[in-house]
Amino acid sequence: MRTCELSIERTVCYSDEEMQGFVNACEQLFLNTGQGAAGQACETCLPSFEPDVKEKHVSEYPLAHHARKYNLNAAVAILLRSTGAGCNYILEFSLRVLMTYFRAARFGYEPEA
Repeated sequence: MRTCELSIERTVCYSDEEMQGFVNACEQLFLNTGQGAAGQACETCLPSFEPDVKEKHVSEYPLAHHARKYNLNAAVAILLRSTGAGCNYILEFSLRVLMTYFRAARFGYEPEA
């Protein structure tokens, strides 16, 4: 099993100024292998989709409290492998509640009715 510690880089994009608070919270926390969509992508080397991160316990996703506070629902993470110095990167998208259903269909996930 591969192990890694994940931290957010300052170079992030967000749709509105309110999301700056979520970005600040992310900068202060680390995710370990298997935690959240990014940790799962790191562990499996496959894209990962979390349909409802705000319902996770903080041991499964340390940013769960912040996801609830900023009304984030789903997360998608993709592992990007570097051809250089052996560093890998994970690109993670956090989706608000209204976007979840439409984005889930692209990843083959059927939300419960």
